[in-house]
Amino acid sequence: MSDVVVTPVDLEGTQRRTAEERFAYRFPRLYRSAGAAALRHSAPRSKRRRRMLARGTRLAFGAFNRGELEFLTATYWPESEFVVDPSYAELGINETGRGPAGARAMLTQLYDAFSELRWESPVIFDGGDRLVILMFQVAKGHGSGVEIAEQSGNYYRLENGRIVFQRGYRSWEGAFEAAGFPESLLAQAPSSAGESASSTGSA
Repeated sequence: MSDVVVTPVDLEGTQRRTAEERFAYRFPRLYRSAGAAALRHSAPRSKRRRRMLARGTRLAFGAFNRGELEFLTATYWPESEFVVDPSYAELGINETGRGPAGARAMLTQLYDAFSELRWESPVIFDGGDRLVILMFQVAKGHGSGVEIAEQSGNYYRLENGRIVFQRGYRSWEGAFEAAGFPESLLAQAPSSAGESASSTGSA
């Protein structure tokens, strides 16, 4: 599938809040509008779009790993819909949500379900109005304290540069199937948790 652009993201140095994140907290609608306009007017192969998506993913994952959920929720529109993997229901996590408040509730529930939780080694697959981010979710249970890294993937549908739908999967294949991306692209998925992304490529 030649129109899918693959961009690994480096999460090193994301331990502190940035000025961009502080701006998003204070002016979420302005931040969302600027991002949507930039995405709407850029092609998947453009350097500008690739840098913007990589930066946004880096900031969002860094904020989540620090337990600061405001930046992630600031990027969603009131009409944005979310669905998580049904297997998370047993952990007390809502299966569906809408808008920034819904996103925050679901992310808070996910974060609180474990004693430690972080997202690592994200790789973006950009198909224009369809995006997939593959990653490893690394978690420790409250009781066992055992750390487990599992494959995780998010599928996003965009309209006019806005995220209108997001579906989380506990498998990379599920996210790819939702986006209609060929499994051959999984060869460019992260190879291990904590892998540092230092290059970009396209398929």
